[in-house]
Amino acid sequence: MVTRSLQRLIWLFPLAFIIHDLEEVITMIPWMQQHADLVALMPIQPAVSTTAEVAVAVGYEWILTFVAAYFGARELKRGRLHWFFAGLTAALFLNVFTHLGQAVFVGGYIPGVVTVPIVLLPYMLLLGRRLFAEGFLDRRGLVRALVTGVPVGLAVVLTAHQIGRILI
Repeated sequence: MVTRSLQRLIWLFPLAFIIHDLEEVITMIPWMQQHADLVALMPIQPAVSTTAEVAVAVGYEWILTFVAAYFGARELKRGRLHWFFAGLTAALFLNVFTHLGQAVFVGGYIPGVVTVPIVLLPYMLLLGRRLFAEGFLDRRGLVRALVTGVPVGLAVVLTAHQIGRILI
């Protein structure tokens, strides 16, 4: 039986995401303009070039977090963890380390790094602990989620950036 608190925790996924990504919406383009030399070193170049494009991309991603939360909550009632929810939350968990690594690399602020330790990391650790404790996640499932999360996360971000560019 799935506890109500775990259901609520799953539905907090879109909230954790948007708090983090609003920091990126506000700071990404000004930061990229101020640090064009560092942006040029990125292995994958951002497809967005205005704050409006970033906002549209984040809006698309936010919709997908609701879809993931819906399937995550629905499948937990059936006694299993949904692959899309697991993959998307794993991708966001990996994003924590991307931000921290980038901040270390540049030796300072990068968009999104403030909300990583105060929102994303605590949420992800709590979610993971609860999923493990209630038997919905084990080590093998965690590895599968992380392996799924990389391509799912990359596909979502790259598609979102293209949508942002096309619509604006």
